[in-house]
Amino acid sequence: MLIVNISYMTSELAPPSCHAAEEGSSPQWPLSMEEKQLLLGIVVMPQEMIPDVAVRLLFVRDILPRCREKWAKEGGVNYTLAKELRRRRLTSLLRANKSLDVSSWWSYDDVVRDTFTPSPCAHQEKQRRSGIVAQACDPGAAPPFNTAHDVACIELAQLLLKAAFASSHNQSEWTVGGPFVGWHIFVPLPYGAERYLAWSRRKNMNSNFKISGHVNIRNLLVWVRIDVIAPSLDQRTIKFRSTFCFSFEMKTPPSCLASMAFLVKVPQRQFSADPFAEVAAFAVDRKLGIGRVPPTFIFPIPLAVLQEAVMRRSRRHIRMIPFLIRESGSTTYDTWVQNDVFFFLKRHAERKSGADGGDVHTHRDGLDAWCSFQLEVWHVTPLLRSSLRVPYNKKNMPGWHRWFNPLYNGTVVPYGPLVALSEQVMFDYIVGNNDRSPNKNSFAVIGGCRCGGPGNDVGCSGSGTNSESSTFPTILHLDHGMAFKEPHAALVNNPLAKLGERQSFCMFYKPLLGRLWSIEKQLTQRHTGGVAGVDWGPCVENEKVDRTELWVKYLMANVSRVILRVVGHAAFHASGRRLVRLLQRANECLAVYPAGVVLLP
Repeated sequence: MLIVNISYMTSELAPPSCHAAEEGSSPQWPLSMEEKQLLLGIVVMPQEMIPDVAVRLLFVRDILPRCREKWAKEGGVNYTLAKELRRRRLTSLLRANKSLDVSSWWSYDDVVRDTFTPSPCAHQEKQRRSGIVAQACDPGAAPPFNTAHDVACIELAQLLLKAAFASSHNQSEWTVGGPFVGWHIFVPLPYGAERYLAWSRRKNMNSNFKISGHVNIRNLLVWVRIDVIAPSLDQRTIKFRSTFCFSFEMKTPPSCLASMAFLVKVPQRQFSADPFAEVAAFAVDRKLGIGRVPPTFIFPIPLAVLQEAVMRRSRRHIRMIPFLIRESGSTTYDTWVQNDVFFFLKRHAERKSGADGGDVHTHRDGLDAWCSFQLEVWHVTPLLRSSLRVPYNKKNMPGWHRWFNPLYNGTVVPYGPLVALSEQVMFDYIVGNNDRSPNKNSFAVIGGCRCGGPGNDVGCSGSGTNSESSTFPTILHLDHGMAFKEPHAALVNNPLAKLGERQSFCMFYKPLLGRLWSIEKQLTQRHTGGVAGVDWGPCVENEKVDRTELWVKYLMANVSRVILRVVGHAAFHASGRRLVRLLQRANECLAVYPAGVVLLP
């Protein structure tokens, strides 16, 4: 019997060393015990992720023997037709490349590797010019993301934010009359942050920065900046960008030895839960072993900082597009932000209370706003503008839901992107994200480099020794602000949510489905303690075990109270219910079609 450890740990995002500041370190932002507890569990990281080999063995040694008699056997019109259509699809791939070993495919990255031409790491030349310092938040990394890097990146970013906001009361003296770059401040590298940084090109430092002798990385300054993101048809909510520049010079802007940026979402009138949904989606992504959502965390930003960022924004004149004027009722950007963000948060801080007696959107009696920070990854492009594009046009070619029907014999969809979209559909269905289709909020990373191998404790940005020299396009899961909405909302844009005879989705991403089976098996065994007569299997329905409740507890475990009190138990319960329904649907499909058709790739 295969037993896999799926115990989880919570990473405390404010290391104890930060509170014992050394002489010369930046001011610390003191946290009360309650505030520390609020931040605990914001990131839920697997202590030991279920490896792919364990998932494969579970299927071969446990699931297949249990379910072989209940799943579809050779014969039947639908079985035969689906098998033939799959054969044709693979034959077309083999015709283009006769050396393909289809049996070796496990993930869609394997499919893309064998059916696409690789491109150089697109960020290498950029890093060659500026990547003197390697840091944990590597913007050139491609998914699936490295879990250890996630933790290090978030801890580094939070250390820098704490130091910057603690020093913000001194900032106005020298920014008045300065350049319009949003809110910004220089702070010494906080104590404890040096563990997430390393020199990557020491030999070139003298010529580039006129530095001689031994240079201590603790002497770095960090330019922390928060600026607005101008709205567009693709950016319909009020967002900010937080950037961090590591340098030795205090000039604006400085020459950066390394930099990183985060997309910042704020609670606002029509999208008050967006920041919290982003962090919850990140937590679920990591718990399910997907690793396609960039590192994301919640952190309180002083409203005075956001006000300064708006007043001194780099883009002075922002034109309001007609759509936003109709939606918001505001004719200018400044009015829109004041009404939808600052007045909204002020009203909530004064009138609305959460279950524990405090406002759910603000912190410190309304002085701060809880905001989500998501690492910006280089070379992200909409799916339909990438080499992974699919033949989809909403006007002329509706019906992309049919692509996952094993009997569909219409539009020819490239196999790699089809498999990738299957995983995206499954994840969106679980978290309840109805705001996605091939032409909306679907993204690919082009030319990103994967971190891995020895020596990658800090990150692979600019190191050259622990990132691949070339890579392939892959899928990135972004924009989950609309996830975890109404618990019973109809996910009309998700093909897995179709009901009754309209349900035709029967092509599941095998690695994710196998991981869900593995997790549910362990949850069931842990819950029952090996009680006789209580069995588990994807083709076994056991009324003695409440599978939905097991999934709900698993998804909610160690999720921060800051997130839970906004997203709500009902939303997680809906996710657990959809997870069970997804597994039931997979079993229904396997009872009709060959496993090679249902389980992609």
